Amino acid sequence: MRPAIIRTVTLAVLATATLTGCRADDPGHAAQPTASPSFAAQSYDDIRGAAMDAMKSLRSMHYSQTAPNTYVPDGFESGEMVAVDLGIDGEGGCAGTVTIDGVPTQMRIVNKATYLKASKRFWLKIARIQDVRIVDAIADQWALMPKRFTGFDDYCDLDKALLVLEEDDSVRNQTVGATVDAGGQPAVELFSYTSLGPLTELVSVEEPHYFLTVTLEGGFVAGTRVAYSEFDAVTPVQVPPAGEIVDLDKISS
Repeated sequence: MRPAIIRTVTLAVLATATLTGCRADDPGHAAQPTASPSFAAQSYDDIRGAAMDAMKSLRSMHYSQTAPNTYVPDGFESGEMVAVDLGIDGEGGCAGTVTIDGVPTQMRIVNKATYLKASKRFWLKIARIQDVRIVDAIADQWALMPKRFTGFDDYCDLDKALLVLEEDDSVRNQTVGATVDAGGQPAVELFSYTSLGPLTELVSVEEPHYFLTVTLEGGFVAGTRVAYSEFDAVTPVQVPPAGEIVDLDKISS
């Protein structure tokens, strides 16, 4: 895993709370005796290679992430805890929620336009807009961000969202764990140690062999969890209703 990309998009791109990586002695995971042993019996490299191939074939997916000490776009207040819950539709759009230190904002990116819907607290504390007139106009409305604003574009880039899964030369001590139950789905555990700390990944035993979760258990981003779902099943993102859109460029001029 590349240290530079542990951020809210890869963070990309981090999950469904029921799908967290645990070791075999964790009571949160029951053994899955009905799963075929053939895939889970393969080597670490073969299992991980199959999972990477499956993920790179995707056109759309949903991902959820929670991470401490992560990157946020320029102009926004950095947060001690950032959560991302987004669907990428494969047509250049995405929709969901980004929460920074407990302050949420709804987000839609569609047709290369970014729409954010948030409370006054978000615009004042996180976006740091000082003009109360503007804040009053956009609070709890869909704010159409200026075209020069690209701070959230990476959230909708499927390739960048999957960068979190890439290994680098720092990875060592790779081992295959047990076959466990991940929310009713059989999954095989992969353990490794990276420059960011211990890493646990869950890979679907059933085809396609998607990654289900990635969990960092140590280092400065300890507690980072990413989960993937809705593989090739995210519906196209729609533009918000016209009556709820406020053009930030127009009211700022």
